[in-house]
Amino acid sequence: MAGGFSSQILDEIRSRVDIVEIVGQFVNLKRAGEHWKGLCPFHSEKTPSFTVNPKRGIFHCFGCGVGGDAFGFLMRQDRLAFPEAVRALAQRSGVELPTQRTPEVEGKLEGLRRVMTLAAQFYTDALWAKDGARARAYVEGRGVDLDVARRFGLGYAPEGWNALLTHMASAAASSSLFAISRVAWSPSAGAPWARRSRSISIRPRPRST
Repeated sequence: MAGGFSSQILDEIRSRVDIVEIVGQFVNLKRAGEHWKGLCPFHSEKTPSFTVNPKRGIFHCFGCGVGGDAFGFLMRQDRLAFPEAVRALAQRSGVELPTQRTPEVEGKLEGLRRVMTLAAQFYTDALWAKDGARARAYVEGRGVDLDVARRFGLGYAPEGWNALLTHMASAAASSSLFAISRVAWSPSAGAPWARRSRSISIRPRPRST
């Protein structure tokens, strides 16, 4: 189950959408046999290396190497998360999405909320800690009153890569959710995790479901 949607739902959407029509809204495509070609929208080029295969429902650029299906194209073009791309194409193709989340999906969402809450609290605490004096001075220097900063939950990502992950581990947070929540990343399977942000001020976004 990808992004909380069953493979049956995703396959039905793929079968109903016309990837040539979707891509053609952003790329001037010309027919080339069974495929369609155009200039890649994801990198600068003068000779078309971007192809769309309507039979397989995929696109591929031989110049920059990006490729995927209709969901992947919309995610890149409109900078959407996978669930947003699914909802957009479902609406476009007339596929009704299930409104009730499965226990598996609800459990994963709750885990993500916990990871994000732990990260937000870590960054907030860092701003008001002794070592956060420089960050507080920066916030004030940008014209933000510290009382306002505290009220809106501003935080600070201090130097170093492991402090947040140590904090997460002490709270028994699942490392499998780090990449999904984007609080940390790992360059390859089995490689150490590293958090994405450091030496910047952070404002947590309100939770949405």
